[in-house]
Amino acid sequence: HQQNCAIAFKATSKLERYGDNPHQCKGVVFLHGPEPFVLPTVVDPSKAFAIPHSEIEYEQKEGRIRIWSFSEDLQSKLCLAIDQNHTLTKSRKLNLKQCLGCP
Repeated sequence: HQQNCAIAFKATSKLERYGDNPHQCKGVVFLHGPEPFVLPTVVDPSKAFAIPHSEIEYEQKEGRIRIWSFSEDLQSKLCLAIDQNHTLTKSRKLNLKQCLGCP
């Protein structure tokens, strides 16, 4: 959380982009289900974005989103992926790691 916002990571089940590129695979996290996603999923830290808390609260009241917090294991995998991600700038990496509480 930062400045009345939560940091969200966009996930995708479109694995083709990542499967053939070992360089790109280092900077993402692969989730193989079943929770929280049914299909195998990739979380790319370079696709992180801020969502205002007020918008989250509204969407949750409307029943349009599900709040999901991640485990310490996923947190450590995200921290490593941030370090290894080749598309993030150094300042963006530091900011994301600070938000996640990475060492």
